[in-house]
Amino acid sequence: MTIEDVLERMRDRTEREGSVAAWARRHAVSQVYARDVLAGRRPPGPGILEALGLSRDVSVTYREAPAHD
Repeated sequence: MTIEDVLERMRDRTEREGSVAAWARRHAVSQVYARDVLAGRRPPGPGILEALGLSRDVSVTYREAPAHD
C-alpha cells in the first residue's frame, strides 16, 4: 500500500464521518494533525494508522555505497 492509498482511505473515512473535525474527535487525534496529514505536510503516525486499521511496514534494503578514496 502506498502513501497515496493511505491518504485515499483517510479521505474516504473523513467524508463518511462528515468532516475531518468529526473524524479526528472520534479517533482522539488533533484536527490540525489530521488536516496536515491529508495535505501531505506530515506523515500519518500510529494514531491515524490505527484509526484506519493500518500499521507501518518498514522494509530494509541495502545498496552499494560510493567508494571513498
